[in-house]
Amino acid sequence: MFKKLFGKKESTNKQKEEEVKVFIRPQKTGEALEIEKLGQLVRDNVTEEKTEIPYFNREQVKMFEDILDRRVQAYLNDPDNEGEIETEEELISLKQDIGQRLLNEILPDLTIAEQEYFAVQYSAKLQGMETYRTVTEDNDYESVHGIDIKTFAEGSFRMASGEDGDAVIDSYGVSHEQWGEITIAWTERMKKDNKLVMLYSQYMTPSEVEVNNFSEAGQRLVQDRRYFQDVYAYYQAAYSLDLDGAKLTEEKFDHSSFDIQQASQFWAKEDASNYDHNVFFDPYFKERQNAYERELNKMKSSSDNPSSGVKFDLQDFGQQAKLMDLEACITKLGSNHQALEFLNTKDEEEMEELGKMLLFQGDANIVGDFSTYPDEIFKGDEDLSEEEIGLIVILGNLTVSKDAHINTHFYVEGNVTAKSVDILSDDEEQNITFIGDCTVTTGFFISNSMINLVITGELKTPCILTAVREGKIKINKVNTNAIGINGYVDDEELGTDTPIKNIGLAQIISVDNLAKISNFDEDVMMTEDIIKDIIDGDIKFN
Repeated sequence: MFKKLFGKKESTNKQKEEEVKVFIRPQKTGEALEIEKLGQLVRDNVTEEKTEIPYFNREQVKMFEDILDRRVQAYLNDPDNEGEIETEEELISLKQDIGQRLLNEILPDLTIAEQEYFAVQYSAKLQGMETYRTVTEDNDYESVHGIDIKTFAEGSFRMASGEDGDAVIDSYGVSHEQWGEITIAWTERMKKDNKLVMLYSQYMTPSEVEVNNFSEAGQRLVQDRRYFQDVYAYYQAAYSLDLDGAKLTEEKFDHSSFDIQQASQFWAKEDASNYDHNVFFDPYFKERQNAYERELNKMKSSSDNPSSGVKFDLQDFGQQAKLMDLEACITKLGSNHQALEFLNTKDEEEMEELGKMLLFQGDANIVGDFSTYPDEIFKGDEDLSEEEIGLIVILGNLTVSKDAHINTHFYVEGNVTAKSVDILSDDEEQNITFIGDCTVTTGFFISNSMINLVITGELKTPCILTAVREGKIKINKVNTNAIGINGYVDDEELGTDTPIKNIGLAQIISVDNLAKISNFDEDVMMTEDIIKDIIDGDIKFN
């Protein structure tokens, strides 16, 4: 279960000097720089241009697809993938998967609901389907008595909003009899063509008088149809899960329940054609509500059982976490964040070697083992499983039902609970920080030779086993009955006793005594049974 150590012991007498710490951000080149610039351009968008995919204007869509096409071609040209993509459906699925990962690199801060919205819209684009973002007026439809679909929608909505019907009809220069014919004609066309339904719903706009009847904060709810749908979808999703929709929506969007209800009544007014295609039957609204229900359901599960939180297997954890490069991680956390402090000692080359950062926001409750190896986190995804992950950050508690194996830089802003914790990067430096308590039932194992470990709370464990040669261990408190064991045996290269002695444990088993165990030699692993025998006193030392 636990890895046998070590590399070779090196004695160093390096003079330590005062150094000015400079936080170096590696200069990006090639595609990484292209993605960074595109992400900034998209974040700087001030209006949402109606393009084939959300968040991007037309120029940015082309940039996105240029990168995507290169990645798709690289995948198809890889001999290892030969024969995997044979049908158009498989190619579309590949583009969807790669496109979703590319979006996460460009805009790593998107919520799960926003990512799902992108996926739905982009899937429609790849399959050649019309959505409200892409639909345009069909020129094959001639106007009726000079009234096109846009004018008909505007007039119908004006009457539904309370304006005098005769005045509205007269303003378009047609007779009442002609308006009746116009209504019948466009109604029949919409029954046969969903594209016209989407156009009709987009062209309905409130009057200035109606907008001014709302509070300043609530005016956007009636001016921006899509924004209202997003807010109300969240509101409805919360109540569908028996959560306080008013409170949650006000916290997220800063709109009072009164404004939301008033806007709901405004948009729910029956239009002149008496259709079921208002805001609440629009596919966009249903997509958003479904996405928010999934998001809020996780919140509800965590709230109902705070001690356990939402349960994941390791692959689901990987899907929920955000994989990003160092620059994006710095932008997200801030260069002074404690999780990134160890970077102050790194030069540019070392920082480039770190690879990607994996960020998880919230409590993570892992069913089974927890491993920081990419091929286990992203099992089944060949591209991601080959990523180099230099740092994992969890902004919440980490609970593992079995063993936690950590082989990279690791930061948890909360408590850690596991059957065992095994820190096991061989000859590479590791920086591990737990902002809280760490509770393990078997043992806390530090199986590498260079470690900087900080636990700000209490380490609750039956034993601590170290094989540390360099670095620092700083634990605020260890339970009084914990036993310290130093270390594994690898020929005659042994760890130093200094780190474990600095913890202040009452009972420490030294390397010399450990070697006296009759069945413990250089080829044996420190197993649970041996540890249990030591703790229970079944193995005695002279």
